[in-house]
Amino acid sequence: MTAEVSYGNKTNIEGFAAFNWANQSFILHDRLATDDRFTIEDKRLAGGVRVFALARAIIEAQGGYAFDRLLYSGKGMRNFRRGKFEADDGAFVLLSLKSRL
Repeated sequence: MTAEVSYGNKTNIEGFAAFNWANQSFILHDRLATDDRFTIEDKRLAGGVRVFALARAIIEAQGGYAFDRLLYSGKGMRNFRRGKFEADDGAFVLLSLKSRL
C-alpha cells in the first residue's frame, strides 16, 4: 500500500511525501515444507524530489525512516510458525532512475 502527496510541475520537478507498507514473499529452494514462504514486511515514511529529465526519464531522490520491519518464514502472511526476526528501525536514502511511457 502506498499513499503519496506531491507538489510541483509535472514537466520539470516535484517534491513529495509518502507512506509505504510493503510485503514481499519468496519461495526458498531448500525449504522444509513445500508451502512455506520467506516474507519481508516493512513500513516507510519518506520525502523526496523527482526531476523529469529528457522525454521519459525520471530521477528520484528520497530519504526517510523505515520501521516495523519483519522477516519471517511460514505458510502465509503473518504466519510465524518457523520464527520471525524483527529488524531495527532506521533511516534510509534512495536514488533511482525510472522510465515513463
